[in-house]
Parts: sequence; C-alpha cells; structure tokens
Amino acid sequence: MTHDISTTDWKELSPKSEFYLFIPRDESLLVNYDKYLKVPDIFPINSVGIVTAKDKFVIDQKREDLERRIGIFRDENTSDDYIEQEFKLKIKTDKRLRNAKENLVRNPNWRLT
Repeated sequence: MTHDISTTDWKELSPKSEFYLFIPRDESLLVNYDKYLKVPDIFPINSVGIVTAKDKFVIDQKREDLERRIGIFRDENTSDDYIEQEFKLKIKTDKRLRNAKENLVRNPNWRLT
C-alpha cells in the first residue's frame, strides 16, 4: 500500500525542550504540573539497580547450587583455568574477580545467611 503525502492530515506542532514530544498535547495544565517536584529531584541518585555483570554465577534460585559454585570459586586448590572454563569467568585478567576470590578465601564465614 502506498501513501500519498499530499493526502496526509498534517498537524503543526511546537515541541518544547526538554522532551520535544512530536505529538499533539494539551499543555493547559503544564503550569500546575511544573509546580510539583520532578522525579530526579526526589531521587537524585540514578541507578539501574544491582549490576553484577556475573549474574549467571552469583544469582541462583537454589541456595545449595549458589553455595556450591562459591565454594568451588573460593577453593585454593581449584585452578583459575577450571574456574574460567566452568563458570565462564576471566579470573586471570579481572582484578575484581581476583580480589573477590582472595576475600572469600580469607573469610571463614562466607556461607550465605
């Protein structure tokens, strides 16, 4: 189906910053709306939530499975090569993972509570 631009029912818009909405909208109540606090003023710190970048490793529905993975990860006898292959982690090149492993090795109370 082709569309002839000459038959389009055009509407003139006057988009305003900061949103530049390209749709018609009634702004008659905008003055009242602007009197209220904006979401960024109420919540000044923006966040996407918890980000682990290692979700498949550190999140599980079964506590036992998660503790098993952490136990293997913190075991000093488990090679970095095994950890990288088994869990798809880059422990040899990721300083944060290396630090996490060292902290877990030193922590006798590492089990989930």
